[in-house]
Amino acid sequence: MSSIKNWLVLQMLNRFKIPRDIIRFAFKHHKKNKLIISNDKTVTFQELENRILSLATGIYDLGLQKGDAMFVMVTNGIHQIEVALTSYETGIVLSSFHVHYSKENILKAAKLIRPKLFIYNPSIAKDVAVLLKKEFKNIQLLEIGSEYENLISKHQAKKSKNKISPTNIAAIGFTSGTTGNPKALPATHGVFVKSLQLVVKNVGIGQKKKNPDKFLVGIPLVGAGSGVVLPSLLSGSAIVIPQSYDAREFLELIDKHKITRMFITPSLLIDILDYQKLDNYDFSSLENIIYGTETLAAAKLEEAIKKFGPILQQGYGSAEVLPPVSMLQPKDHMENGKIADRNILTSVGIVVPQVKVKIVDDANYELRPLHIGHVLIKSPTLFTGYWKQPELNAKTFIDGWLKIGDVGYLEPNKRLHILGREADVIKKGNQIIYPRIVEEQVHNHPAVKECVLVQVNDNAVLAISLRNKFRKNTSHNNITSEILDILKDSVERYQYPDTIEFFEELPRSFLAKVLRREVRDILKNKTKIAI
Repeated sequence: MSSIKNWLVLQMLNRFKIPRDIIRFAFKHHKKNKLIISNDKTVTFQELENRILSLATGIYDLGLQKGDAMFVMVTNGIHQIEVALTSYETGIVLSSFHVHYSKENILKAAKLIRPKLFIYNPSIAKDVAVLLKKEFKNIQLLEIGSEYENLISKHQAKKSKNKISPTNIAAIGFTSGTTGNPKALPATHGVFVKSLQLVVKNVGIGQKKKNPDKFLVGIPLVGAGSGVVLPSLLSGSAIVIPQSYDAREFLELIDKHKITRMFITPSLLIDILDYQKLDNYDFSSLENIIYGTETLAAAKLEEAIKKFGPILQQGYGSAEVLPPVSMLQPKDHMENGKIADRNILTSVGIVVPQVKVKIVDDANYELRPLHIGHVLIKSPTLFTGYWKQPELNAKTFIDGWLKIGDVGYLEPNKRLHILGREADVIKKGNQIIYPRIVEEQVHNHPAVKECVLVQVNDNAVLAISLRNKFRKNTSHNNITSEILDILKDSVERYQYPDTIEFFEELPRSFLAKVLRREVRDILKNKTKIAI
């Protein structure tokens, strides 16, 4: 039945060329459905349609036109979705920034694409608004609160008459700029539709007439969490937005709202597994847990399958090539009624039929299966290149293939294994260490919560955080010795860490991903433990 539903959805999707087509279809067919649940506030499809169409009319009155850029810096929630859908409706180009993005880099980004409007929450971006207004006299400022609500209430809800082409730019994202000027990543309207088509073909989002899905977005909407919006609109599902990103919050929302789907990072999934009161909550409503943005250690994945059942699913992609590139489906996590072999669980799944992946050496010659090298991707969801960065694009694109910056290998059956970022590979003399190979083994120790192997000067340093029940009355020396025993039986001697350091928690980004760069910086100033 689900395959028939997906086929019907795909036939319908073929008529859609831009996200606005999908949004208008959703608003027409799901009017009474709940669309957003955030902080005990519920918004229906019909209510959101009226708000975004009124917001669009108001933004036109501020002087913006199709193709103009607007910057957005708001707290994670309803406003983030409203503004994104308004940009799809109008053809105004959207750039969203999270709360941790520095005002200096926002200014650099503004000088690159010259925004006409800045929509912001004063609690997080008042200083950014002042800075932008000082630099750009003609920029319009729209503050979330009474000013924003008045603009909506005073304008009539009208559909935009702007003609939007699939090749028009819909959004421009920016890298963090921590190692230089931020780089702009433009994405067209057509690419978002192509991504949704691949999601429907390879993930499945069948429309439910009764009891639509409730989708807990466990990753901020400014990041990968935004990928949930269009699928939820199409299927008539409710998007549930947490107020904080911690295990207790997620478990309470799952229990309270009977969440059916959840999108989460590996680190947050580990937090849930490690939560001491996990069994006090009812999570039986969960039908699907999608984990992504980073790989998940097989030992933790096995634990999650035992706890939640065979409902886990992994997709691989990035900002430069929207997912899915490959999929590890729920059925792939199991073999003959048992948890699948580690070789499968450590992969990011099979490359989807619509996408091509190859592995190349340093000279860009394609390698045979099972040989480690640089990951190159060709996909209909590929971005068009960094904005005004021809030299960088020449390095990033090789004969139409994206060099994504990951290292890995392919099996003959197109199962893809990602061993990490090129920048994180450890080089010691003539030896190369792929951190994930070591980290996978370290996760087999029952006390280890998270770990990363990083290079600090000439040393390979293993940074570890411990699970809750092992944090007290546990000898670090004993754990160090036990980890070394595990490694002696599983990796080559040159792959051993030179030192092991223990953290209360490993530092994470706002997307709840471990920050290897920050771990390296911290370790440079710490006294090493000799092994």
